[in-house]
Amino acid sequence: MRNITLTITKKNFNLIKEGIKVIEYRKFCKYYENIFINKIDKITFHFYTKEKLQMDVKKIELIDTPKNLQLIKTDKCFAIYLN
Repeated sequence: MRNITLTITKKNFNLIKEGIKVIEYRKFCKYYENIFINKIDKITFHFYTKEKLQMDVKKIELIDTPKNLQLIKTDKCFAIYLN
């Protein structure tokens, strides 16, 4: 089992916690490519507080960046599907 930790905004943390947000996106870059190349079973999210949220990962895939993701400036991004 492989677990990584990612920092997210408080808003996204709460949306994931409530089950509203089920996909987390990360830009396509060498850093994330090296992390996601191996199977990841769980992701721990936090937003600079002691509260953490651990989620199971269904799958991670490289996709074309959706047009509504204005913060991601790359043509491709990683979509992390959460359980």
